[in-house]
Amino acid sequence: MSDAIDRIVFWPRCTQSAHQSYEIQIAVHTFDQNSAMDASSPQEVGCRVQVVKDRATVRYIGNVRGQEGTWVGVEWDDVSRGKHDGTAGGVKYFECASGTNSGSFVRMEKVFFGYSLLEAVIAR
Repeated sequence: MSDAIDRIVFWPRCTQSAHQSYEIQIAVHTFDQNSAMDASSPQEVGCRVQVVKDRATVRYIGNVRGQEGTWVGVEWDDVSRGKHDGTAGGVKYFECASGTNSGSFVRMEKVFFGYSLLEAVIAR
């Protein structure tokens, strides 16, 4: 996965006497065709997510021994929400930065990673 910079030029409403353009740069994540992740949203360790009404920081994405499917290890903003410290079945998958038992494993399909810029623009 690599980061690329793309440019978008915005043209504000113009009068006959002045034409101005504003240029901003945005970071665009590029994914190859073989990437397992969906390019529509950033699914990576460190990103912010929402599970139902609770918010968290992703600390791990992957398999958990003895469980099927892909799991997301999260550290909850509300430390009372968590159940453990990132250990499952005796294997340490991640550590909670708060140093508390504020972590949980959540099935990938229950985690909302947000919308991409493109999705947000289209929805608008």
